[in-house]
Amino acid sequence: MIFLLALGAALAFGASVALQERAAAEVHYDHALKVGLLVRLVRRPLWLLGVVASVAGLVLQIWALRHGSLVVVQPLMATTLVFALVLVAIRTREALHPAEWAAVIAVVAGLAVFLVFATPDGQGSESPHTLAWWLTGSITVTIVGALALTARRRFGRRRAALLGLAAGLSNAFVAVLTKQFSQALRHGGPLYGHWSFWALMAAGVPSVLLVQSLYQSGNLNMSLPIVAVIEPVAACVAGVWLFGEHISFEGNETIAIVVALIVAALGLWHLAGNPRITVTGATYRVSAGQSDIGHGSVAKAFRPLAHPAESDRGAR
Repeated sequence: MIFLLALGAALAFGASVALQERAAAEVHYDHALKVGLLVRLVRRPLWLLGVVASVAGLVLQIWALRHGSLVVVQPLMATTLVFALVLVAIRTREALHPAEWAAVIAVVAGLAVFLVFATPDGQGSESPHTLAWWLTGSITVTIVGALALTARRRFGRRRAALLGLAAGLSNAFVAVLTKQFSQALRHGGPLYGHWSFWALMAAGVPSVLLVQSLYQSGNLNMSLPIVAVIEPVAACVAGVWLFGEHISFEGNETIAIVVALIVAALGLWHLAGNPRITVTGATYRVSAGQSDIGHGSVAKAFRPLAHPAESDRGAR
C-alpha cells in the first residue's frame, strides 16, 4: 500500500512538473524569487491545473508517510521525473528515445535494488526531540536562505545551480515536516491544533516560490538534476537523523546498494536535464504559429528572449 501511495503521489507531482514548468517559463525574468511571480502565475489556468495536481500529490504523500517512512517514500517519490517524461511524451505523441528508456530503467532498477537490499524501515519509529527540530530547522533556513540570496546576484548556470540546491533542500524539509504532520494526524483533533501544520504552511510558501523561480529562470538542464538528486538524499538523511529510521548496509550487499544508488542518481540526472521537460533560457514567450503543442517537445513551443544584461553586452 505504501508503494502504491508513494508512486501515485509521484505521478501527480510529475503531472504538476509538466504543467507548471511550462506556465512559469512564460513569466518575465525580473519576477524571479519575488512574491509577484506567484501573483502572475495564479492568473494562468495551466499553472492552476498544475497546482491541483500538486495538491493531489501532497495528499497521497501525506497518506504514504502516515503509514511509511521517509527512507522508503522519498526514494519512490524520485520517480516523479519518470512520470513527467512519460506524460510529456504522451501529450506530444513522441515515443521515448533509447537514451530516455535507459535513464528510466536506471532509475527504476536502481531504486528497486536499494529497496530490496537496503531493507529500509517501512514504518517510522520515534518522534523527534524538540531540540533536534530547532537545530534542523535553523540549519535548513540558514543554508536555503543563503543560497537564495546568492542566487539573486548571479545569472545563467550559476544561478540555476544555486536555485537547484536551495529548492532541493527546501523540498526535502517540506517532506520531513509532512512526515511529522502525518504522524500528528493519528492523534486526531483539528488540523490547526498541530504545530507541524503551521510549520508546513510556513515552509511550503518559500518552497513553492523557489521551485517556480527555478522553472521561470531557465537553465533547467542544470537546476532540475540537482533538485532530483538532493531532495531524496536530504530527506532520507533527515529521516535517519530525526525519526531514527534505519537503512541496512551490511557485507557484500553494501556494494550493490552503493552501485544501485549511483545508477539511480545518474538516471535521475539524465531525466531532469531532458529537453522534453526543460526549457532553456531566462525568459520565454510562445512563438508565433507554435501555440499548439500537439507535436514536438515542450521546448519547441517557446523561444528564449535574452536577459537585458546580455542584450546590453551584445550591443556593445
